[in-house]
Order: sequence, then structure tokens, then C-alpha cells
Amino acid sequence: MKIVQAAHLISLASVDSSLPSEFLLFKIGENKTSKGTFKLDLAGLESIVKAYQDHGVDLAIDYEHQTFGAASNGKPAPAAGWFKPEARGDGLWATNVRWTEAAATMLRSKEYRYFSPTFEVDKSNRITRLLPLALTNFPASKDQQALVAAKADASPTQLEVRPMNISGIIGLKEDAPEGEIEGRVVALTNLEKQVLEFTGKATVAEAMSLVIAAKDNAVKLAAAEKALSEWEERDAQARAKEEGDAIAAAIDGAVSSGRISLKDTDGLQKLRLFGETYKINALREHIAMLPPRPVRAYQAPAPAGDPEVQKLRDYEAYKAANPGVDPLVAANAVSLRTAGGR
Repeated sequence: MKIVQAAHLISLASVDSSLPSEFLLFKIGENKTSKGTFKLDLAGLESIVKAYQDHGVDLAIDYEHQTFGAASNGKPAPAAGWFKPEARGDGLWATNVRWTEAAATMLRSKEYRYFSPTFEVDKSNRITRLLPLALTNFPASKDQQALVAAKADASPTQLEVRPMNISGIIGLKEDAPEGEIEGRVVALTNLEKQVLEFTGKATVAEAMSLVIAAKDNAVKLAAAEKALSEWEERDAQARAKEEGDAIAAAIDGAVSSGRISLKDTDGLQKLRLFGETYKINALREHIAMLPPRPVRAYQAPAPAGDPEVQKLRDYEAYKAANPGVDPLVAANAVSLRTAGGR
């Protein structure tokens, strides 16, 4: 973003000494100045209105941009007036303009005749934000329509009049045929009516404020949905890691208790697959069914009343009677038989 100060060729004091309460700041389309050509479009209008609403205070009119020079030259920066920016069909307007007594006196005596807006633009020279205006006598803008505040009964000789480029305002070429201009005006008028009917608002400015608010809410909702999706994904990853760590710990416990050997890679893989399929609680139950001690049937007779050794012998006998049986199936069968009183 860069800040531009470009004075407009617009007379602020009319022949009847009344002062304007509103005037056009930028037209839709290109605004030519000695500092470059700056574009105003609907996206720019939306950005300007949103920035103004976010700030929430009226914008100032000062003298010779002293608002921006006060920090360096130490001089005061009094206001010449205050206004509210408003988006309209033909561009951006300063409305509800309230002049100070000092500024009104200078304008009526034509000590000041022009104003200079300060604004921000993006890389494509689109106007995106309006800053304070300044009264000035050194205009930089080109081909601007003069603004007068004449009385209703003023004669034509009292008015400073310049032709308005209607075709440019409505987005057509300057030499567009009359029929094309009329068609464009009708289409824009119908569109305005549809927008007002759809939003239930009385003016385009109010409708645009509603559209901007709706767009802002949509952006916030999309951001919230994205944040929720990211949180759910992280939570799922954390749960998966927790489950994986629990499965690994259960299998390590089976190895340390002698229920399965590290050399039994096939058995270890089956335990992992079982845990991933049926989850940790089911895996723990299956591991508990495996014989807990590395005792073999050919070892010395078991002490009297040792159920674990007998369980191991039953396990070995079941495997011998059922070659190739899955160890988990064998352990489960032995446990069921034991629970049933053999």
C-alpha cells in the first residue's frame, strides 16, 4: 500500500457564497491526476466503506495536509471541517460536510477553492482507503467536474458547468453510441432495484453496507470452519498416536512377560494387526489369554495346584492336535475350556 495526496480541480465556494454539504470525491473508473491515474471500482468502494466503518469516526478536512505534516514541522493541524464518506452509483462522495467558521469564511472569500484527498492505493493503483482531505489552492487532478452550491432559482450564467462523461461513469467507452448508453443505464437501474428489493434497504449505500457485512460474516465463518477442521485433524492424529503407543506398550508387555517371543515375528505382526483392528482393550484381553510363563511341557512336573503350568500343557496339547492353528485361537480355546471347568 502507498499513500497519495492528489488535489481535485473542484471549486468549493459557489457564486452565491453558500458552501457544499456534499461533493464527489472520486468517480467510478479512472481518476487522472498529475501524480498518476488512480482507479475506483466496486472492490475499492467496498474496501473504503469497510475501513471507514471499522474506524468508526468521521473523517477530517484540514489545511494543506497539515495532519500529515504536524509530526515533522511541529505546527498545529486544525480541522477545516468534518464529513462522512458514502458509496453511490457514480462513485465515492463526501456527505454530511460540516465546515468550521474559519474555513467557511475562507471558502466564501475564495481564499481556498479546491480540496485534495489523501488515500491509499494497492499495487494496481486501485483506491482502497480514504484518509483526511485538505483544503488547497494547488490542485493536481485533471478533468474533474466543478462542484457548485447554487440557489434553486439561480440563472444559468451563475453556474460553472462542465459536461459529465456519463459513458465513462457507467463503464463504457467515451464514444459509446447513445443506444448502448441507454441500455446500460436501464440495466444498472434494474440491478439497483433488485438489490434494494433483495436487501430490503432504502438506499444503495445501506444495501452495500449489508452486503459488506454479509461478506465479512462469510469470511469469518469460513475461517472458523477451517480452524475446526484443523483442530479435528490434529485431535484424530493425537488419538491415533495414543492408540498406537498403547498397542506397542501392550505387545512389549506380552514379550517381557514371556507370553510371546521376539523371535515370533509372525505372531507379533498378528498381535499388531489385531490391535489396530479391534483396538487396545480387545488386544489386552487376547494377550491375557496367552500363557504367561515360558514353560515347556517336557520340563519337570509342575508343583501341585499350579494352574498356569496346566494351562500351558493344555495349550501345547491343543496346538499339537491342531497343526497350524493360530496361537491366539489356541489360547482362546484353552481359556474357554478352563473357564468351563474342562
